[in-house]
Amino acid sequence: LSGKFTPKKANPRMNLALKLFIFILIGCSLLNVFNLLKMVFSSPKLTASHSARQLQVESSSEASTTKGKMQQATPPLNTQQPETSTHAATEKRRRRKMKKVVLDEEINVPLNASGAGHRLAVIVPFRQAFKELYAFVPHMHRHLQAQGLNFTIFVINQMDRRRFNRGALLNAGVKELDPSYDYVVLHDVDLLPLRSEISYAWSPFPLHVSPPSLHPKYHFRKYSGGIVLLPTTLFRRVNGFSSAYWGWGKEDLDFAERLQSIGAPLRPMMLQLIGRHKARQAVFRHLHDEGTRERDKGRLPAFRNVVPSHFGLNNTLYTLDSRRDLHVEAFPYVKISVKLTCNLTPKRMCD
Repeated sequence: LSGKFTPKKANPRMNLALKLFIFILIGCSLLNVFNLLKMVFSSPKLTASHSARQLQVESSSEASTTKGKMQQATPPLNTQQPETSTHAATEKRRRRKMKKVVLDEEINVPLNASGAGHRLAVIVPFRQAFKELYAFVPHMHRHLQAQGLNFTIFVINQMDRRRFNRGALLNAGVKELDPSYDYVVLHDVDLLPLRSEISYAWSPFPLHVSPPSLHPKYHFRKYSGGIVLLPTTLFRRVNGFSSAYWGWGKEDLDFAERLQSIGAPLRPMMLQLIGRHKARQAVFRHLHDEGTRERDKGRLPAFRNVVPSHFGLNNTLYTLDSRRDLHVEAFPYVKISVKLTCNLTPKRMCD
């Protein structure tokens, strides 16, 4: 017994079996924990998923019933859980689509709407664009007569040699109107509507007949020129156009901001009927030729000191040169020739 004690070596097969047993035991424990967690958290996930799917279904319905269906069909979300990203994205899309549909419903002007009880003045700022004028007058007579409207075309001709002032000419045109004209359309002479869906019927709110989505040339988002239709009383309420813009551009953006400031924003022409026509050339015809009559786009540095809001319908100054009833072919129009007075200092900003 004096020798050293030598422990018996373990059987390798026994060690492998023990390790396998321990591995299986740990795996079963983890599976039980996973199933327990799944039972605890599965209910909120199902609720959020169901809500998102319900919102997607409702977003494709009509705007007039969207809100009611949401309240009736969508189960309330668990307010204790944070809103999922899927739900937030779906809700954003739903609101954007509902806003678009509601806007279309609000600005819907019925095709061939009767002009009974209303009188339209078509006011056209003008200087030396005779080629465009000779095409404009017959075309607009045919277009407006087909809609059964009571209208008169007024061409406001700038006689002086100062820079062209579109805003001042439009103000002068409204000042020269008979009070019986209860709404106006401020119309460029080089833009002709080609589709019968483009209605000039009475509208109680400002309507942009030639929005950037339809104009054949100007597609930037804030474009608000070309053709604008609105009640005469509303034009007077915002004090018309600023007459500070001598030369081309900016007066239309200023006018849109004036309408926005009184809660009557300029709204685009109804697109439901004509929005499918991808080619803008099929909606309007633009006649202006930059090669023969270049735009006067210059601005003197001194203009930065001008406050355009200080100018408008009430202080637009001009001298009435003549008022004549004329015809293009057999189609009548009224030509009002004026000489504008410069309202800026230094005077070279007008010349």
